[in-house]
Parts: sequence; C-alpha cells; structure tokens
Amino acid sequence: MTKQAINGGEAQTTRVVYLAAFVIALGGLLFGYNATVIAGAILFIKIQFSLSPFLEETVIGASLVGALIGAALGGTLADRFGRRQILFVIAVIFFLGAFASALAPNLVSVAIGRGMVGVAIGMVSVVATLYLAEIAPDRVRGRLIGIYMTANMVGVVCGYLVELAFDTSGNWRWMLGFPAIIAVPFAIGVRALPETPRWCVCNNRLDHARAALRRLHDTHNVEEQMGRIQADVGTQVGSWAGLLRKDVRPALIIGIGLGILQRVTGISIAFFYGPTIFGFAGMETVSLDILAGVGVGMALLVGQFASMLLVDHVGRRPLLLWGYAGMVCGLVPLGLAFATGGESLLIQGMAVGGVMLLAGAWAAGPASVTFLLIAELYPQQIRGPAMSVATMAIWASFLLVTFSFLTIMEKFGPAITFWSYALLAGFALVAVFFGVPETKGKSLEEISSSLKRQN
Repeated sequence: MTKQAINGGEAQTTRVVYLAAFVIALGGLLFGYNATVIAGAILFIKIQFSLSPFLEETVIGASLVGALIGAALGGTLADRFGRRQILFVIAVIFFLGAFASALAPNLVSVAIGRGMVGVAIGMVSVVATLYLAEIAPDRVRGRLIGIYMTANMVGVVCGYLVELAFDTSGNWRWMLGFPAIIAVPFAIGVRALPETPRWCVCNNRLDHARAALRRLHDTHNVEEQMGRIQADVGTQVGSWAGLLRKDVRPALIIGIGLGILQRVTGISIAFFYGPTIFGFAGMETVSLDILAGVGVGMALLVGQFASMLLVDHVGRRPLLLWGYAGMVCGLVPLGLAFATGGESLLIQGMAVGGVMLLAGAWAAGPASVTFLLIAELYPQQIRGPAMSVATMAIWASFLLVTFSFLTIMEKFGPAITFWSYALLAGFALVAVFFGVPETKGKSLEEISSSLKRQN
C-alpha cells in the first residue's frame, strides 16, 4: 500500500484516500457538465418548443433554483444520515434528472428534469467537499479537494465539447441525458467508500470511526485522532442553532463573505459574455458561442489544475490573493478594450486576453479555494449546516448576477460594467488580506479552535 512519510501522529495518505478522492471527483464532473451543457442545449430546446425569452430563462433558471434548494438541504441531510449515504442519493438524483430531461415529452418535463439536476448540483457542492475534508490527512486536504474541483472544470470543458459534437444534429436530448452514464459508476463507487470518522464520532459510532480511520490511514494508532475529534465534538452545540453561537460567528461571516465574493466579482462575464468578446476579436462562425465556451473552459481548467498543485504548498490565502489580483488585471484591460473600440489587433487581443485571464485567475483562486475553506472553517457538529449556508450564498449570488448582468450591461455599457467588477475584485482582495485566516497544514479541530480563540 502506498503511503507518504509523515511525522508524529499525523494521518497517512493511503490508496483508499486517493480512491475516495477520484470517486468523489465523478460528482465534480457531473456538477461541471450539467452546469454548462444547458447553454448549448437551450438553443435547440428553444426552437423545438418555440420558447419566449421568459420561458427560456425559466428552463435555464430551473437548475439554479434547484441548486439553491439542494445547497440548503445538503448539509442537514448529510448530518442526519451520513455523508456517504447522501452522496449515493445525489448520484441517484443526477441519474433520474438526466434521464427525465432526455426523455421529456414537453417543456414542463424538461424544467422538472433540470430542476432535479439542479438539486443534485447544489447538494454535491456541499457534501462532496464536506466528505473529502473529513477524510483527508491535514497536509494534503487541499490537493484532494483540488482533484474534485479539477474534475468540475473538466466537466465544464466536456459540456462544451459535447455541445460542439451535437451542434449539427441539434440533439439536445443526448446532451442532457449523457450524465446518466457517469452517475452509475459514481453511485457504485460511493457505496464502496467508508463513512467519515468525524461523522461516526459525532453520532456516537466509535467503533465505526476507529475502523474508518484504520482503513483510510492504514494505522492501528488511532486513539490520538479519536481524542482530538471527540474533544472538538464535545464542546459544540449541534444543529442549526449552533450557527448563532458567538464563537462560530467569525467563521460563518468569513464563509458567507467568500461565497458572495466568489460570484459577484465578474466571472459571469466569462460565462455569459465570452462569445460576444470572441466575436469582438473578429471570430465569426456558426458555432461561435460553443467555441468561445471551449476557450473559457480550457482557461478554467488550467487555472484549477495550477491551484490543485499549489494549494498545499503555498497556502489558501496566497491563492485567493493572486486569484483576485489576476481578475482585476483581466477586467481592467477588458473594460478598456470595449471603451476604445475594436479597430486594432492590440485592442482585440486585450479583450480576449482579459476574459481568459479572468477565467483562469478565478479558477486558480476564488473558485477552488472558497469551497475548500468553507469545508475547513467550521466545528464538527455545525459543519453541515454552516457549509449549507455558505454554499447557499454562492448560489444565491449566482442567481442574482445571472438575472441582473445583462440589464446592467444594457444600462451602463460593457466598459463601466467591467470596471465595476474590477472594483469589486479589488475589494475582495483587501477583504481576504485582512479577514481570511490561513488553514494550510492544520487539522480541522485546530482551525476551529484557532477561530474561537480569535473571537
């Protein structure tokens, strides 16, 4: 069995831990694919069902509303029934939602299927990182969650590539139904994984916790870890009421703040305005929307891969700071390009380079590190509800930006809009510098204790 050399009583990184990371990564793949593929499928759904703009927004918004509901439910259900059990339920919902979307006989059925997929997306965005954070050895926790987030970005790219493959035929049913195939090995793999030791301790299943620790970390000396986990559990009040505790408040504020800033600092430009920017640069093809999406998706993937490699070496704070600084550096020239017009190759290059830098910097910092931090910051007994609240902030912000972005663009123009987002990214940079703690290499119990002492 492969292990990493460690000091003292730290947990070892075994093949079981990495197997778990790759199984959970299938959930990230489903997340990224389903969140992306609707952008291409809706072009053909709109034609088949003769959709008005309102109905088109309703179909697209169904998954976002579902994600908000799923995020609200995910943490509570994972606390009640266990992380592994809810991950299996998520896989089943992904399968049923994709299957229902592909076979939908009418528009209502499409919206219901997409809503189910959205619920699964919202739940997996909470429970996947929650599971990985609770099984991971402290010094590779960022890398393991980074594997999940990288798979998320791979899913984004796959979504655009599948759209490109079916662009000629317009077969939106295959686009929406493809994830059902991935959901099957995800469900099977989850059933083979152990429950997290921390959840077992929290629910007084101590023998199960010891067995899980031995399986995950390949050691018989588990009592030190058990004692550390039990001490953290024993000092907390469980349930949603625990979120109101004074000693929890700083972590809750940080988590919600990071969630909001992750979505309101301009990434919607890359997702929604990328095709226009590529067109501004002189690209004019029938498949422009999808081709632009592939370019943005590759920038996201490169940024996330870099984050996965660096997060356990340089830390969480530096990646967040570099990420937001990179977003500012992408947004400022992007606004300048639109303010001055596209009459030269230099200006056009600034536009395309700006949106690619924006996407890559977001993926390297805010996208990945935010989900990691909200899985690390909270004490054991309120971790599920607290992560739900922080993740709901992400999805609520995404909804707000989705339904306001084009209106703001129309009212103020692209240049002012981009520069406004640059100011928000600059504010996020300052907020992270002064308000976000470093968690690299610390146990979950050490992180929560440290935040309590700072209160």
